[in-house]
Amino acid sequence: MFCMRLVAPGQLEQRVMENPTPGPEQALVRVAACGVGACDVAAFGSPLPWVKTPLVQGHEFAGTIAAAGNRVYHCKTGQRVCVEATVFCGKCHHCRSAHEYLCLDLKGLGVQLDGAFSEYVCVAADKLHPMPGEMPFEVGAMTEPTAHAIHAVRQSRLARGERAIVLGSDAPALLIAQLAKLRGAQVLVVAEQERQAALAKSLGADDAVACRDPKLAERVAALRGSRVIHVAFVSGHESAWPPDGHPVQRALEFVDKGGRVVLAGAARGPVSLSLGRLQSGELEMIGAAIYRREDFVEAFQQIQLRRVKVRELIT
Repeated sequence: MFCMRLVAPGQLEQRVMENPTPGPEQALVRVAACGVGACDVAAFGSPLPWVKTPLVQGHEFAGTIAAAGNRVYHCKTGQRVCVEATVFCGKCHHCRSAHEYLCLDLKGLGVQLDGAFSEYVCVAADKLHPMPGEMPFEVGAMTEPTAHAIHAVRQSRLARGERAIVLGSDAPALLIAQLAKLRGAQVLVVAEQERQAALAKSLGADDAVACRDPKLAERVAALRGSRVIHVAFVSGHESAWPPDGHPVQRALEFVDKGGRVVLAGAARGPVSLSLGRLQSGELEMIGAAIYRREDFVEAFQQIQLRRVKVRELIT
């Protein structure tokens, strides 16, 4: 099979490798669509401590089962599937207490294990989710980033009637904005570019502004009015922001006292922050790295019901 392998940061090579053979409880998936996620881009640009090269990247994917192990019963050859990319140990105290997303031996397809920038990939059968025939593969591949966005919103404890600001405009950020709206929140997006601000508004954001607007703080204050911003979500590409306005620092400035700042991306390297606001405002900083199985199931349902728009995010 053909695959694209990350040999080192900035160095991809096309390789011909033997097709993997599925184990008894695995399936061999022929990849039909695979997204390029933020982690893929970041690992290509610079070394990441959790990415070991050489590696076949790709963790947002869907395809067709080409073969299945002899202990796989719930899916069959030829079935269309989207795939959970996470692999948990099932043994550590986090896994045993239903917090498997905090697994001490967490691995991910395309991150620590060879992924879907290839023709075929072996996947544990319990990570496969059947897709209806009318769902395009590229839409099914969006289930994985949608699950991450659902987990970020769940971590935030965002409630109906609260107000949220999303700093960033990559696919996860715009998915978070949509999901926050579904929770009944008012949502403001600070996008990386003007065209992405327009896209955010077309997807349902109450308002949006570009991060390089010279009057960003004033625009946010005007859009907020007298109302509190309860939650700030940070995602996207930090390099797109002005040097004096890292999105995490901006989040600390924009959220009101007692608020929550959720890091769903955009903080992959060292960041210089002024933490006085964190202390004086009694703010919470919350991480959101991956997702639970129920997040993935909910993501698939939301996409299937078209409550979350993903086609507009496919480029």
